[in-house]
Amino acid sequence: ALPIYNGEEGFMKWLNLVCKNIDIDVIISDIDMPIADGRTLCKKIRDYEKKNRLKKKCFILLISGNDHEKDIEELLNPFGEYRADHFLKKPITYEDIIDCLAKHLLC
Repeated sequence: ALPIYNGEEGFMKWLNLVCKNIDIDVIISDIDMPIADGRTLCKKIRDYEKKNRLKKKCFILLISGNDHEKDIEELLNPFGEYRADHFLKKPITYEDIIDCLAKHLLC
């Protein structure tokens, strides 16, 4: 686990590891972060993956207290701007995260 404090730092840490051929399996990000939010982090990662034709796509789980259906649909749209893999509404528990990851990554 690599803790980050804003979306820009998260992208730079992710990019640094990817450039060293280190696979990042999962990113869990709050949508509301300073400097660059979770949306921006997700978009930058997806754009980089697509532009550089990365073989392995990182699973991105976004969390937020906001549960507006339109916002969630926009975040999860596989052809949209952000292309997150899953969304959880706060408050969340460790069990919520484990269940999500088990459902999506152990298929």
